[in-house]
Amino acid sequence: MGGELYYVLNRTESGRCVSCNWPGGEDFFGTAENTHAASVSGATLARNIAMRYEKAVVYCDDAAFVTAPLIGAMQANDERIQWVWVVHSTSATHDARPLNPEKVGMEAACVNAAREYRNIHLGAISRFIEDHLVEEYAAPRDKIIPTGNGVNPLDEKYRIRSKKEIDAKIDAVNRTLPDEDRIPLDQPLVFSFGRPVPYKRLDLTLRAAAKKPGAFHPVVVTLGEHPELHALRSELNVRASIIDAFDFELVACLCQHERTLAVAILARNEPFGLIPAEARLLTRKQGGTLVVPSDGGGLAEQVTDGKDGFVIHHPEDPAGLCSAFDQIRSTSVEGIRDAGVDRVFGGGYTWSSRIMETLSSLYEEVAAVRDEVLLEITSMEKHGL
Repeated sequence: MGGELYYVLNRTESGRCVSCNWPGGEDFFGTAENTHAASVSGATLARNIAMRYEKAVVYCDDAAFVTAPLIGAMQANDERIQWVWVVHSTSATHDARPLNPEKVGMEAACVNAAREYRNIHLGAISRFIEDHLVEEYAAPRDKIIPTGNGVNPLDEKYRIRSKKEIDAKIDAVNRTLPDEDRIPLDQPLVFSFGRPVPYKRLDLTLRAAAKKPGAFHPVVVTLGEHPELHALRSELNVRASIIDAFDFELVACLCQHERTLAVAILARNEPFGLIPAEARLLTRKQGGTLVVPSDGGGLAEQVTDGKDGFVIHHPEDPAGLCSAFDQIRSTSVEGIRDAGVDRVFGGGYTWSSRIMETLSSLYEEVAAVRDEVLLEITSMEKHGL
């Protein structure tokens, strides 16, 4: 939604936080001290704004603001303000072991606050996260409300590129790459992208390519250097393009490239992920078919196998991935594309529908007009596409 989050405590020379223990060493969540400082300042600012209105909903997003709902409500509580901790992930889903007890304690405190305060809620971005909160944190299910991510389908970045644009972009990127990483324009491609961390399983497309030499060319775009992937390519002796720099325009062009077989998003236990919705909007006219794993958490619940994409039921086995690619080759994907776009709108993966879903769960008067309002908004969005 814009803006930046600045940390002032325990920062590294680069200005980032220390002591984050996500797999792969990401440091954007920082220490418990930073979380407390962010939650206090965020809750104070939000409360000062919300007090001007008859009703207000405060989204306290992810780990950075985990205790903001409790801080916002625990003194002179004003029940005109609804506080929501929007849970994208928890220490238990993604942190490396051993877990940081301070972080787990903060999460547990917010879950307990939802029991104690009528105006504190837990926002789940997927069924996977909702079940996780109940099973791992003993969260009261009746205090969990839907706060899923969404896309703006009219964003310019989802436009359909021409073949000339796509070829020109890939050619421009190729000129900056060493020979071994260049993307061939005349071969079937399988495209994956994501952060260079183990649970994203970016290695699987390379392993599948090694299983069926010459059947397709893997292209992997990462958000940072991924030396393990380069080493695996050498070990497998497989041809693959590995690009250690994220560029959304390149991602869009690879999704829409006429010879892209599949957009394979293979992360394990992904809390939600906007990739299915984004891929479906990008490939609605041309390009790859969406493939996700059965153990993909919030990814898997967005795909009906064979109808609007494909689900790999044995995701650690490269042979299963190869079978999905073979199935795509032998399937008419036009119906799958159309069903995928319908899922973006009908499944509630736009910003409009997600916001209405959250507000409807909090206010009866919004719930009463939700369907009518959404029908009108959705019609405008589809017309705009």
